[in-house]
Amino acid sequence: MNINDYYSSCTLCPRKCKVNRHSTFGFCREGATPTIAWYGLHKGEEYPISGEHGSGMLFFKGCSLGCSICQNNQISINSRSFTNYKSSSVEEMADMMINAQNQKAASISFVTAEHFAPHVVGAISTAREKGLVIPTVFNTSGFINKSTIDMLIPYIDIWLWDTKTLSPLVAKKYFGSELYPHSEEESLEYLCSLTDKSDMECKSPHGIIVRHLVLPHCIKESEEVIKNFAAKYKDKCYFSLMYQFIPPQNASEELKKRLTKDDTEYLENVLFENGIENGFIQELDNNEEIWRPDFNRSNPFPDGFATRL
Repeated sequence: MNINDYYSSCTLCPRKCKVNRHSTFGFCREGATPTIAWYGLHKGEEYPISGEHGSGMLFFKGCSLGCSICQNNQISINSRSFTNYKSSSVEEMADMMINAQNQKAASISFVTAEHFAPHVVGAISTAREKGLVIPTVFNTSGFINKSTIDMLIPYIDIWLWDTKTLSPLVAKKYFGSELYPHSEEESLEYLCSLTDKSDMECKSPHGIIVRHLVLPHCIKESEEVIKNFAAKYKDKCYFSLMYQFIPPQNASEELKKRLTKDDTEYLENVLFENGIENGFIQELDNNEEIWRPDFNRSNPFPDGFATRL
């Protein structure tokens, strides 16, 4: 199928809005041409992805999920008013990847690219023809259809997969859709059935890292996510426990709550008690300046954290 055919009646994500994105926007707030909000080397991911020099990251504008608490809300939720972006063809994205590889990137990462998956496939295929050899990373909310996973699976080496919550109530309130928990679980189980056991320590890392961002007022929900991962996935995937939640502007009092050392110690005990040994734990740092990017700047991230290419 031609790349453009996928956008004629779009069903790339579980919303299946079926609009013709050549003439109108989907739920993702995007049309049929990929828009890159930022591209450069980024050192903030798990070590197998970032390495010494960072991952060559392509941040896409728009999002199929639309979390109200997204730290990248400038380019996801408010993407229609964001103008600092570049419309990119398959060829241009392939050249971005080769450039990042030449700048010693450890990997190539596609951030929130579910709604442009056909172009991602085309760009990776073209880049490999031009000499791309470093691992490719698909950084996803997990809100993705099985058919889209099938499309991507031959081209993605590492899946950086979010499990945000297993609670439909929490999902409806903060994560864009009460259908998210069921859809994400179903898609993750399917992805695990298609991939080999994860190995992040080899020369060419591959497999799945399941990320979970802790909400300070939802500690019990995070405990549920950890226990579910232990029961289903700990022998197939790595787990990454993340503490970088930032309250959105004009946040409610509930969202202004901060994680404490007691919170993190509690969740890490749950992690170890459930036998999860392969993975990553983020250091607790409530410095909003570090974790809240500003995509209106040429470098949205702190100095030394990322380099624009």
